[in-house]
This record gives sequence, C-alpha cells and structure tokens, in this order.
Amino acid sequence: MNSFFKKVDKVIFFSSLIVTILFIIWYWTMPETFTAVTSRIFTAMNGAFGWSYMLGYLFFILAMAFLAFSKYGKIRLCSNQNDKPEYSLFTWVAMMFAAGLGVGITYYGIYVTLDHYYNPPFGLAPQSAEAWSIGINYATWYHALHPWAGYIIVGLIIAYFTYNRGVGGLFSTPLIQAFAKPNADGTPRRETSWGKIIDAYVIFLTLGGVCASYSLACNMIGSGMEYIFGIPSTFFLRLVILIVLTVILIASTNSGLSKGMALMSDWNLRLCIIILAMFVVFGNTINLIEGWIQCLGDLIVNFIPMTFFMDATGSTQAALGGFDFVRDWPVMILAFFMAWTPFVGIFIAKISRGRSIRELVVGGMLMPTLFAHTWNSIVGTQAVLVDRELNGGLMKQIGGVWGSCTFALYEHMPLTIVFGVLTLILIITFILTSCDSADFTISVLSCRGDMNPPTWLRVIWAVIMSGMASIFLAGGAGAIQNIQGICTLPMFVLLPLMFVAFLKILRIDFNEKHSKQLHLERLQELRDIRDRITPEDEEAMGVKLHRD
Repeated sequence: MNSFFKKVDKVIFFSSLIVTILFIIWYWTMPETFTAVTSRIFTAMNGAFGWSYMLGYLFFILAMAFLAFSKYGKIRLCSNQNDKPEYSLFTWVAMMFAAGLGVGITYYGIYVTLDHYYNPPFGLAPQSAEAWSIGINYATWYHALHPWAGYIIVGLIIAYFTYNRGVGGLFSTPLIQAFAKPNADGTPRRETSWGKIIDAYVIFLTLGGVCASYSLACNMIGSGMEYIFGIPSTFFLRLVILIVLTVILIASTNSGLSKGMALMSDWNLRLCIIILAMFVVFGNTINLIEGWIQCLGDLIVNFIPMTFFMDATGSTQAALGGFDFVRDWPVMILAFFMAWTPFVGIFIAKISRGRSIRELVVGGMLMPTLFAHTWNSIVGTQAVLVDRELNGGLMKQIGGVWGSCTFALYEHMPLTIVFGVLTLILIITFILTSCDSADFTISVLSCRGDMNPPTWLRVIWAVIMSGMASIFLAGGAGAIQNIQGICTLPMFVLLPLMFVAFLKILRIDFNEKHSKQLHLERLQELRDIRDRITPEDEEAMGVKLHRD
C-alpha cells in the first residue's frame, strides 16, 4: 500500500476525495435540500461580494501587464536561461486554446449574443444594432482578457516555482516559500498544514469547474446528434455520451500529455479555423467581415465601461423586468472561469517551460482575446442576421434550449451536415482536452506538485469527474453553479496573496542571479553583433572595434 501511494500526499488526496464524494451523495440523496441550501448561500454572497469579482479580475489584468513590461519580462521560465521552448508557437497557442477556451466558446458564442440582443444592458433597445454589438462584445469579454489574466497569473507563478526554483507545482508553494517560517537549518519549508488545506480546496474547486463544462459538452453533443441524425437527446443518451467520453479520457491517460494533447490541440485550432472560414464563405460574407471590424472597434471603446459596470442604480435591472444582469451574467461567468483557473493555469505552466514571462503574458492574453473576438463576431453576427431574416424565428426555434443554438443556426445555412459534424468533432476534442488537463492538474496537486503523476491516480480522478458531471445531467446545473460561486470567492484573496509572494521571491532572485544572467546575455548579443561587422564596415563607419 505504501508503495502504491509513494508519490501521493495522503492528506490532500483523501480529504479532497472524501469531500467530493460526500457532496455527490448529498445531491443524489437530497437534491432539493442541496439546491436550496447552496442557492441561499450563493445568493447572499453574490449580493454582498459580487463587486469583488470585477475588481479582482481587473487586478489580475493590471498585475500581468506590469510584469510583461517590467525588467522581469525577459526572464525565462526554466532553470537554464538559454533553454528553448518545448513546443512550437502554433502548438503552444493551440494547447492553451484547447484547455482555456474549451467547449464554452462553442456554447456561449451564439447563446450570449442572442440573449443580450433580446435582453440588452445599459437601457439599449432590444433587437437594435447597439444590442447586437454589445452582445458580441460581452461574448468576447467573457472569454478574453479577464479569464485569461486569471489563467496566466496562475500559470506564470506555478511555472516559475517549478522550473526556476525547482520546488514543485502546488498552489501553496509560493505562499510557503515567501511567508512560512523557515526550517531549523534556515532552508525554506516545503509543506505546512495550512498549505495542504489550500491545495485540497483547489482540487475540489477544479472538479466543480471542469464538471460544469463536461455536462455542457454532453448536452451539446446530444443536441447535435438530435439535429443531425434525428436521435432524441434524452437523459439516457447524454449519460451514454458521458460514459463514452470518460472511457476515452481514461484511455488517453496512457498516451502521455505531450503527444496526445499537442496533437489533439493542433487539430482543435485547425478545425476552428476551418469552421470560421466556412462561415465567411457560405454565410453573409460582407456583413461578417464588416461586423468583425465594427465590433472590434466597439469592444475597444466599451471594454472599460463593461469592466466597471455594476448597475449601481438598478436601471438595467428595472429595464429587464427585475433580472439582475450584472450578477447573473458577468459575475456568474467570472465565477465559472475562476473555477477553471487552477487547472488551466497549471496546464499552461506545464507547456510553457522555456517561454519568457513577457511571451507568456502577451501571447497568453492577447491571442485568445483576438481569437474569441473573431469567433464571436463571425458566428454571433451570422446568428443575428438569420434571426432577423426569420423575423425572430431562430430564437423561437431554440426555445430556451441553449445547448442546441449552434445546431439550430446550421439548419439555415448551406452544408448543414458538414457544419454539424465538424462542430461535433470540435466539441468532443475540446472537452477531452479540457478534462485531460483538469485530470492532470488535480493529480499534480495530489502528488506534492510532481508534474508526472501516476496513471492510476489520473484514472481515479477521471471517474470522480464523471460522477460530478452526472449531477449536472440529472438537472443539478444550478446546484453545481451555486457551489462554484461559493467556492471561487476565496480565490480572490488567495491569488493576490500568491502574486505578492511571487513578486517578493522574484525580486530576490532577480537581484541575486537573473540581473547578472541577463546582463551576460546582453553582452553576448553585443559581441555577436560586433563579430558580424567586417573590417570594411569599420572603415566605412570610421570606427575601430576592440576584438579582444
């Protein structure tokens, strides 16, 4: 038994496992009580602390911008500053997209645009040009800088402590290294009792985050099969889909993260590009191109107002008949993505070895933002145009079943089956890559930060993820979302503390070794430039270089 658990931290593993199983049992035995209790708690927390989600993500964005353009930006996330990245730029970006955007962008791209088009904030007229633009802007806002700032701050911190300091990939590590009392011999501590509580909490939060998307993917796949093949999207079908995906996920744990994820992610991104190209070719081409340009400009203008909008006077809530737009959309979405932050962040740390801090921040925040805008503006604009042509027919056809909105749109476009099949493949590969990265992250946290967790451990967590996702499929979506909202609030204390700890260690390391190392690299660059200058060049410039 001891050899079986050799790599595993038993306290973290068993505490998070037991808590998760108890929540699953609680829901399945008393679903109404579970939902009522979690709903009351989350509603109270959301009403009192919803503003903290908006300010928290703003802090993440500003913190990452500071690091990218500071003197620390050139530091590479590796022990040897001459090491090169493990993955090519395309594969690296594709893997980040697959883990961080996932099924959400295919689900929410049309969903958000149409919902906000009919129920716009800011007192805008429903079904107006302004409502169309703000719908696309919010669809992008939900998937762009805000969630990615959270992903990157975690990925950066975990990567630095794993590769540059060699102390593992736990959430608690930066806090222990910066603030915990050293050992008797003066060396930094690796573990504390409060550190184990933090890591167990992060595991539970990660499970709730990925299982929400797991169930969304099953619902979308079921809807797609109904639209394309005429198979009714029953609970039994969605449960079968969940089981099949879990079997594939378990099988993929033996393929290795590097090979399997890299290959699948490459094809994810290529499929996205193919689908977008088909929209432009077979959709309202000129309108889509013009919509991309117009909505990009509107996003730049509206980004700050959207980031700070809290509906303090309740005017938007009154205009929407009492619907609390801020807390039921931006705050809820940010809570959803905060639940994704641990596993996406640690996965980004895993694939970013050799990248500089500046590369990670700029590439990891701007490229997803540009892609999210491109997807949402093209797909969302096409949905609005079709809905207008049908005099609201697309919205009526969807009938509130938002998981079917993408496939409902395809019914009114050429090559319906081709669009549908490609999207089904995309959803399947997206959710498998997201679940694979979440499974990997949970296993890393269970193994004291070891980036090579045992296969058997990943299999156990894959089965647990499937169990939690089944709650969603059984109608417990609201219950899990409540749990997400409750559990994500402490992250807005934990992540700023992690960043402060990271900054403290980074300054020490920079002064002790990185400043000298960067100076030597710059000196070598100048020598290389000097060596490329020929005597003829010296004579032409009227200078004489010292070459000793």
